[in-house]
Amino acid sequence: MKPLIQTVIFAMVLFLTGTSFCETPPLHIFAEDEAGPWGQPDGAGCGNDIVAAAFKAAGVPVVLEIVPYSRAKKMVLSGKALACFGMAWEPELEGKVVFADLPLYTNAAVIFQSVHNPLPDIHAACFPKGAKIGTVLGYEYPAGVRNLILNGKFTPVPTMSEQTNLKVLASSGRLDAVVCMVDELKSASYLISQAGVTGKVNQAFVMDRSGTYLGFAINHPQKESALKKFNEGMAAIKRNGTYDAIINKWKKRILQCGK
Repeated sequence: MKPLIQTVIFAMVLFLTGTSFCETPPLHIFAEDEAGPWGQPDGAGCGNDIVAAAFKAAGVPVVLEIVPYSRAKKMVLSGKALACFGMAWEPELEGKVVFADLPLYTNAAVIFQSVHNPLPDIHAACFPKGAKIGTVLGYEYPAGVRNLILNGKFTPVPTMSEQTNLKVLASSGRLDAVVCMVDELKSASYLISQAGVTGKVNQAFVMDRSGTYLGFAINHPQKESALKKFNEGMAAIKRNGTYDAIINKWKKRILQCGK
């Protein structure tokens, strides 16, 4: 059969069966490039796997855009991007971002200190007013950290990553401490090892906890349908064990790497 005749017949079959050449265009979701095991520069990451699995369970194709978190957040706040992972609540997001029903994971704000220049005591009150604290540009921090910043107790010194902050803490006197968001995968020991500061930096104390979510731009035209589908998919992978399987896969990967 000649190619042209084959094409015509195939097109007729598609028409008669209601099948179309066109597929649903994928949603574009922004993901951080420096989030440890949750999101990495090459697009690998436990959080990325969870987001993709949730949308897949809801029958929605997605494309992950891997960028610095500050850029992802800015795009969502401006409504130019549909959603980004992983956001946490802060008052500045009111009326601009809506979160999914379930967090992707929970974490805690942990203060790290220099081994050679430790804090005078192990609680927030030990900081001198205006203490220089390494933070990450654009990150949302729990209320306890935000309040210390608002009250002038902490002077945030933002960079592009927690690893950068830990390296600065270990190598100079420019920071009094660093605040990192720690969780079951991105542990204190993981962060210290990844930053190459073992024996130079350690965990001082834990502050408060928060959830990390997929946040959707409230004015984006695809927000309603995408949020609904993600909530459905997230609930499904929690029920059927896919979520736990992804978490356990990344736990094993971290152990195999010796981190």
